[in-house]
Amino acid sequence: MIDGDRVVHEVRYAHPVRAVWRALTDPAELAAWLMPNDFAPTVGHRFRLDAQIWTRANIGVPTLRHRSDRPDRRLTVKTIHHVVDIDAGTESVWSALTEPDQMAGWWSTKLRTPPAAVGAQVEWTFAGDFNPVMEIITLDQGRELGWRCVSGHDPWQDSIFRFELAALDDRRTKLCFWQDYAVELADDYYGVYNFNWGYYLESLRLPCATGTGKPFPAQS
Repeated sequence: MIDGDRVVHEVRYAHPVRAVWRALTDPAELAAWLMPNDFAPTVGHRFRLDAQIWTRANIGVPTLRHRSDRPDRRLTVKTIHHVVDIDAGTESVWSALTEPDQMAGWWSTKLRTPPAAVGAQVEWTFAGDFNPVMEIITLDQGRELGWRCVSGHDPWQDSIFRFELAALDDRRTKLCFWQDYAVELADDYYGVYNFNWGYYLESLRLPCATGTGKPFPAQS
């Protein structure tokens, strides 16, 4: 969730407080999920993180875009923005976004969609009141895909979703994702949606790079 100049996440773990505290304060455990460090749990201690390891791993790092560089967007609502580097060419990533059998491999296993075209509607099935229907509003082959939520989840009604692809010099793909909300929501909504998009964009990266994603297992 983006709150002015702050980024806020709220996550609940099925683990004791002491286990989560240890993961945050023990240098070895911190290195296991973040990066190598010389951290010490002492007030006033200055420590360093070795970002080179993270960079070489090509992990998708969530980033923020300041509102001032998108003057066409309303300034009263927030935007979720993620950037992911994928070890695959743009053709593979584009197929994962537009081919039904491959779309089912990263977001939800159940969807109904006609061939990708402007005006086509993609009906995604998850569970409960979250079954978004996305209308394709932008389709620039291999470069940009835009959706607008037309039904299926009230907090997303009329929200815009955009995927931009750019080829990198080493035959990898840079994927940029935005979700622009049509209405203002409570902070907790943004925290949940931002966290979930990070998970599912990683699920999108995985089948392109390794062949297996982590989509939501919708009931048949």
